[in-house]
Amino acid sequence: MKVTLDKNGSEEPSGLANLNELTASLMGLDARALVLTIAAFAEDTLGDLLSTFMLPHDASKQLLTGFSAPLGTFSARIKAAYALGLLTKNQFNDLEHLRKIRNEFSHTWRPITLDNQSIAGHIQAIGFSTLDDEYPATPLAKLRSSLSGLLIELQVIIGQIQKPRGGAYLKASGLITGIAGKNGSEQISNARTALSRVEELLLNTKGDEHLFYVTRLSVWIDRLDVMLRQPDQKEHHYEVKNLIEVLKLKLSKLRT
Repeated sequence: MKVTLDKNGSEEPSGLANLNELTASLMGLDARALVLTIAAFAEDTLGDLLSTFMLPHDASKQLLTGFSAPLGTFSARIKAAYALGLLTKNQFNDLEHLRKIRNEFSHTWRPITLDNQSIAGHIQAIGFSTLDDEYPATPLAKLRSSLSGLLIELQVIIGQIQKPRGGAYLKASGLITGIAGKNGSEQISNARTALSRVEELLLNTKGDEHLFYVTRLSVWIDRLDVMLRQPDQKEHHYEVKNLIEVLKLKLSKLRT
């Protein structure tokens, strides 16, 4: 998953360059290496997030780095970021599940897999990424997809924090990608093609995979809503509005 923000997104945070390098390297890693690598990157990113939020002072640095720093651990950084309102409840929960999975791998030298009962439950509880349209069919694929998406959200939060005031105006939760296409007509055509595939998959999947594609309908509503708010798409507003209403009706029926 290479991170890019479309013309409607915020300015790309500098940390996304490191994240692109990370996600490219994850494909060749086994479960233990992937978990430990992502957890280490998440811990560093939370440190950057807290540092950016705090005043530029030695007191802030001492909280985060050095011997016995109060916010020097992954656990403390997760809790501090959530307590300060920099994370959503879902982001906090996903990071806690990642921390617990990391601990399972790092606290034993014995072979351990993602099918281990103490790990599988945490993977099941982690939310799906809104940035991927393909269902992650294995526990390893879900970790790679969901946690990469989470790390992107953390980088966007850092980019949203305003200096010197401090504080984030918005949380980056449930990020979405734009709709591919050179113009409005092509974007709508691509959206209809993608949605037809989602509806076909909804008819032929069950359980967790079915739930994943139900959430895709919600993501597509958000994507189309972004298109609806673009000034240069006024001629397509009626068609986009109708498509959104159809998706909302389908989503409502699926959830009842």
